[in-house]
Amino acid sequence: MTNKKESLHPSLTVTNIKNHIPIQLELETGLYSTWSQLFKTHCKAYRVLDHIIPSSIDAAGSLTPLMEDKEEWEYVDAHVLTWLYGSISRTLLSIISKADTAQKAWDALQDLFQDKKKTRAVYLEDQFTHVELSQFADVNAYCLHLKSLADQLDNVGAPVSGQRLVLQLIKGLSTTYDEMVTVLEQQDPLPTFHQARLKLILHEKRRNHQAACESSVDATAAAQHSNDEPEFSLSPKSDGNTKAGFSRGNNRKYQGLPPKVFVGHSIYKGKAALTVEPRAPEFTPLESGAFKLSWEGCIILQFAPAAGVRRWDWSRKQVFSLSVSEIGTLVSLGSKESCEFIHDPNKGNSDEGKVRKVLKVESLPDGNDYFFNLSVQNKFLKLDENIYIPISKAEFAVLLSAFNFILPYLLGWHIFADSTKPDYKNCANSSNSRSVD
Repeated sequence: MTNKKESLHPSLTVTNIKNHIPIQLELETGLYSTWSQLFKTHCKAYRVLDHIIPSSIDAAGSLTPLMEDKEEWEYVDAHVLTWLYGSISRTLLSIISKADTAQKAWDALQDLFQDKKKTRAVYLEDQFTHVELSQFADVNAYCLHLKSLADQLDNVGAPVSGQRLVLQLIKGLSTTYDEMVTVLEQQDPLPTFHQARLKLILHEKRRNHQAACESSVDATAAAQHSNDEPEFSLSPKSDGNTKAGFSRGNNRKYQGLPPKVFVGHSIYKGKAALTVEPRAPEFTPLESGAFKLSWEGCIILQFAPAAGVRRWDWSRKQVFSLSVSEIGTLVSLGSKESCEFIHDPNKGNSDEGKVRKVLKVESLPDGNDYFFNLSVQNKFLKLDENIYIPISKAEFAVLLSAFNFILPYLLGWHIFADSTKPDYKNCANSSNSRSVD
């Protein structure tokens, strides 16, 4: 008996309850169920669960201490009460401050949150059904908030099924995510919330990279183009409209180094000129010495309005970046089909909608020729530009052929293919080392 009394109770070793229960209970967060489960688990681990949920009650309804020493019981109970005080907000502390035992404080909190469950559920349900991506900085913040609302609804007795959570996630996306909406909706069964979230985050990263690619082209426009001549030292042929080529820079001296090659294809028409050029993918080195694809490549379209006879104003050019999936859409376009791509470089932040680029590729009634129409609205620059250029059947065929050829390179698959080639030198050495009978 003496040894039992002299031993230190496990609960007395806890000096900071916040190290064990990371959630602070607040009146408006709706996390009571999560918090209470954590608190009960903690109490059970330190053998004081009877202090908040008594297992032995006398005929008068009072707690019968399970410890033989009532003084020790009260001492430990006061320690548990400090745990409660330390894991709730000041507002809740003022409400339960008159409770003189851990059980009374626990019951007071339980009654408080049980009473406001229905009201809280109605409020959270309204928040859940009206949340949209446009209210947040990025997809990740949107997804985390939506999941938090679902968890809070579960805490107040109104659980949200996984399927409904994914459907609400899709519902709140903006029109610029229509492509992803189609992909997610066509999956049977629907992806889980975490799978859908990952797909959207990756899609957003690709869009941001694409926007950055366009911005870098815009930022270097003055260096790349003069008013009369585009980057690749291209000019229209006297007997045609298109010409492709490459430039080694302004009088560069290579001194035995491999030249950096710039390639492009341009189409010149009376109203505008269009230059098409690929942008290489980017790779990230790994600790193992291998490389991992970090960004897919893209195709940059540069539209310049005409500035006179056989002159194009490249200082007013507008840039549009085609992602791999958008290139796939163009390549698969039927003879009488049309498509539209919408880009917002500020998608997901507070400046969303202030810069909007829309590229329409429309088939003419005869099903042979096309119109490329780029519309750009920039509220920062007070710009509203519309540039269109007709593309003949032959010109469109050249573009599609180039797109088909470059696609594997934009995906970085050529690097992978090169890495799988056998080492012929080693193979030859191995062959020579074999003995011949």
